[in-house]
Amino acid sequence: MSDIEIIDRIAAAVAERITPPIPLASQLWNGKMIANYLHRAPTQVMQRIVTLSNFPKQIRLPTQRDGASSQPLWKAIEVIQWAESHQEKVIGRPRRED
Repeated sequence: MSDIEIIDRIAAAVAERITPPIPLASQLWNGKMIANYLHRAPTQVMQRIVTLSNFPKQIRLPTQRDGASSQPLWKAIEVIQWAESHQEKVIGRPRRED
């Protein structure tokens, strides 16, 4: 067996084990993932950020335990849009670029 064939077999085996990424528009994030994205502590995110009135609404999936619901999740794309909506806006006219 040649080196090329060995590499092809290894590549095929690796490809079988890799899970394709979920598109960002379909991802659901938990508090820890939001904290990682925002560069904040998870407790700070859960206590001070997700509780803001303009933060995206949470999703709670049902479970089989006594009608309880699971941990809250948020649409990743909505969290990103919310964060970007807080980008500082430039006031006044732009500076000259000489």
